Amino acid sequence: MRVQFYPTERQVEKLTSEAEKQGVSISVLLTDIVNKYYGLVEPNAKTEAQLEIEVLNEIAEYVSDEKNTGTEFDLNKASKTYTQIDMTYEGKPKIVKARIGKKFAKEIGKPGRFSKVQQVFLPNGNLKRTVGNRAAIYHIVE
Repeated sequence: MRVQFYPTERQVEKLTSEAEKQGVSISVLLTDIVNKYYGLVEPNAKTEAQLEIEVLNEIAEYVSDEKNTGTEFDLNKASKTYTQIDMTYEGKPKIVKARIGKKFAKEIGKPGRFSKVQQVFLPNGNLKRTVGNRAAIYHIVE
């Protein structure tokens, strides 16, 4: 289900400011707000924004570790937190992992913490993926 939301200018300013401060998208921020408001998360559970930040920081730490230079990895290998995120919630697909993977993929190869990361491609031009879960594989260049 999709819901349309038409925020006022003040709401846009607040949401944009808070999302930038947390380093997440407005969509993730709104999901966390709604879940918290309706009590849909356990008291000690991490919000989607917290998960996203934690996972990306763990991946950045993995990438910056010089012993990993020249190696191939997937997000499960680079982040313990990412590995622990469930794929489903109440019998329905949970999109948190996909959202984090997509955000990571947008940052690779660009100036910043993932500038040394490239996706690995097969000789036929297709993405190289893991055998077990079909996750994209990345390479840390020197």
